[in-house]
Amino acid sequence: SKVIVVEGLLDAKCFPNAVALLGHKVTPEKAFHLRGRDVILLPDKTGGSKFVEASKEYGWKLSLPDWNEKDLNASVSRYGVMEVAKMICDSTFNPTDSNVDLMFKLWRDD
Repeated sequence: SKVIVVEGLLDAKCFPNAVALLGHKVTPEKAFHLRGRDVILLPDKTGGSKFVEASKEYGWKLSLPDWNEKDLNASVSRYGVMEVAKMICDSTFNPTDSNVDLMFKLWRDD
C-alpha cells in the first residue's frame, strides 16, 4: 500500500495515508517499519535534503510538488486534499533520475 512520508505530525494528520518522521532523517529503524510499502517521500520546502538521500538509499519515490507553501499542511489548507493529492502524484519520480539533486535544489529555491 502507498504511504506518504512527511516530516511533521501536522502534515501527517491533514492527509490520508501520511506518516510523520518527526524530523527530517530516515533512520534504519524507521525504514524497517516502512518495508514492503510503496513509499513516497514528501519533504518540506524549508529543508528536506535528507529525504533526497533517503530516496536514493532505500529506492523510494520522491515528490516535489509545484506549490509555494512550506509544507503539506499549508498546501492542504490552501488547495484542499484532492488538489494536493493530484499535485503529489504529478510530481513523483524515482530516485534513479540522474537530475534528482538539481531538481530538489531548484524546487526548494523556487
